[in-house]
Amino acid sequence: MSDYKQREKNLEQFDYKFLYGGVLIVDSEKKRLNKNLTEIYEETPVLSSFISPHDNEIYCKLSDVNLNYIDEKNIRLSNFELCWSRFGNYLSINVNQLVKDHEGYLLDMIGQIFVPAQNILYKSIKPNLITFNIVNHSLSYKKIIYKNDDKNVLDLYKKCFDVNENQSLYQGSELMMQVSSLHRLKNKYHKFVSDFRYPLLYSFLNSGIADDIFYIWDDHDPNYTLNKIESFEINDEYKKYCKFYINQDFLSIIDFFKITLNSPEKILEYLAERIKIKSILKEQKLFSDSDKKFINGFIFDSKFILIVLVLFHSNNGKVCPSIDSSTGKIIHCEVDTWKFKDIEEKQKATGEHIEDQYWHAFTDNITPFDLHHVLEASTVFANQFDIEDSGFKDDTSKRLFDNISLEGDLDEAKKMIDDIINEASNNKIWTIPYKARVEIQFGSFTSLVVSEFKNNIYFLLNHSNGRSFYGYFNIDEKKWDIGMTDFLPMSNDQDDNDRIRVALKLLIVSIVRDFWVVEVRESVFKYERRNIKRKIRGQKTSYESIKYIPRVKYIRNIGVKKLETNLNYNERRSHWVVAHLRKVDGKPSDTAIALAKNYGFEIKENFTFVKPHERGGLKGSNVKYRSKSALKLLFQENVTVSPGEQTPDWFKFEIDVNKWLNKNKFETVHTGGSGDGGKDIIATKIIEKELRTFLFECKCWKDKVGISVLRNLVGTLTDYPSNTFGGVITTSSFTKDALEYAEKKSLILIDGNKLINLNFLN
Repeated sequence: MSDYKQREKNLEQFDYKFLYGGVLIVDSEKKRLNKNLTEIYEETPVLSSFISPHDNEIYCKLSDVNLNYIDEKNIRLSNFELCWSRFGNYLSINVNQLVKDHEGYLLDMIGQIFVPAQNILYKSIKPNLITFNIVNHSLSYKKIIYKNDDKNVLDLYKKCFDVNENQSLYQGSELMMQVSSLHRLKNKYHKFVSDFRYPLLYSFLNSGIADDIFYIWDDHDPNYTLNKIESFEINDEYKKYCKFYINQDFLSIIDFFKITLNSPEKILEYLAERIKIKSILKEQKLFSDSDKKFINGFIFDSKFILIVLVLFHSNNGKVCPSIDSSTGKIIHCEVDTWKFKDIEEKQKATGEHIEDQYWHAFTDNITPFDLHHVLEASTVFANQFDIEDSGFKDDTSKRLFDNISLEGDLDEAKKMIDDIINEASNNKIWTIPYKARVEIQFGSFTSLVVSEFKNNIYFLLNHSNGRSFYGYFNIDEKKWDIGMTDFLPMSNDQDDNDRIRVALKLLIVSIVRDFWVVEVRESVFKYERRNIKRKIRGQKTSYESIKYIPRVKYIRNIGVKKLETNLNYNERRSHWVVAHLRKVDGKPSDTAIALAKNYGFEIKENFTFVKPHERGGLKGSNVKYRSKSALKLLFQENVTVSPGEQTPDWFKFEIDVNKWLNKNKFETVHTGGSGDGGKDIIATKIIEKELRTFLFECKCWKDKVGISVLRNLVGTLTDYPSNTFGGVITTSSFTKDALEYAEKKSLILIDGNKLINLNFLN
């Protein structure tokens, strides 16, 4: 018999003897939990356990079990296991109650003893004598002693488990391991009461996030790789991470990112080195198979980063953390965890596995950067299992992209995507409202959430089945990332899948273009204002939602001929100028430096920055293009503006800001989304015969603007030329401390009254 089969046989015998050979003694006296332990009790998941730091007593936290019904006759211990994980070792023992139904007696799990390897009990607890306490919600507890006099149970225990494999459980991971340990065993039992405070932690490890985390193969040479990395011009901290990766030192990597993610400055420094290393690998052709000895898997660091974010920055799985790549700050996005309540009943009714699949998309392609620009509390990302077909004939259960088609030449359509982006960036006069929700009826997609920040567009395509596709594209580089579309059904032709991808991109860029370029945006979008009521983690909340509805009739087969004919891209293409640096004599102007920063360029002496533009602009005969909608040309015009329709608040705000700037003789040279629900404007004005540069932050808010906004602005101004002036324009007003702070820092403040009345700047 093989060693594996022998161990399986030993385990089977051990489990049987442990379950049926033991005797339990339940203390008849109920006691009250010490007040010093109530905080630990509250933090412990239902059904798991905690160990008193004072006397090493184990306390199992029951759900709603009445202690009066706990006695020797109906309590059983089972599943004594020394468990291994990437995070370390732990002991787990299930506490069960015998229940009877129409099929006979079953084990109903009411608790689990959980002991991390670093605790002295990990080695001292043996399957012949176990002492623990059970505590209910009223904080009353009873002591239980388990005895097993079968001599074979200890022999089998020694054959099955190596107690010397006692790697300490990683500090910070204990809660996740507790809930994951409970979750993996729940289907074995007749009844299981989940702790709905931690619904996303239950599934985090089950998503495979910590599986196959090192991409190191037989051909790879660690020493060769380390020598190469040592020669790279990158900082020592990044080299340290690379060494941990090559040595497959998982916990050291987690420690490394734990320190890195605790500081926005360290995050930005790491991201800069990340860009640098990718450039080095590309230059030296170390991405390709040409150098099979080099280990390049360390660039796939998102899983490690996400693990640290969930362990230390997710409020125990109650929020989805997102790193802002421009500031290095970690943004906590609300997750509607209440939707996972009664998940088993919902699963039976719908066949969906929402809880188990919440994190699966992150194992596939989604990285935890900049998600907050579009993420909503109800978002559940699509993963490859939602998209890939089963391979069975006539299986249409996952046809998420049916009724999306593209007519005509595919290469022409791809070129049209870049044309629309170029026209939009060259002739931009407006911005996209932050997290704008655009209602669509394209295939089975129902809405698009879109935000702009600097030179990136972030979006969330929401499907009728409740799944969402996250993506973004860079305006300057035309670089796209819609990761999940890499997993389109294999049963489709490659050409069909390419056409689906291009059709989705055409829809997105057309929406962006119409938000930016069309002068009267109400002619393209009508809007609805709704007050949404929902529960977030069981708490009732409400918020105002604005929905933008394109005035189009959606068709299945879209084409680009009407776009080309009506927007005349063939003729206009030669007049488009992309953002670039131009050589000049002397230093660049303050305005050029400020503009370059916003477009992601680093400007040096003897160079100036040229922003994207269309030579001649949309003036004269070309002004007609400001009245044309790309969406209406892509689909079919459906409705026109009705008399008396209101203008959306954001559209009106931008018009008012433009009027105020023009009245005060500012020239707007750049307008962009600020990434926080507002917009940034770089403007110039001649004061005392000198051209001055201004950075205005614009807030379309109902609440007063406080001092924190002004402090952030002052911090931002330190990255701009010293002569740059700062100001805030808002539809509301300013708090008293904000007004006092602005006076000290010489900031310009324009409130709603000054804005609407077109007050002159003093």
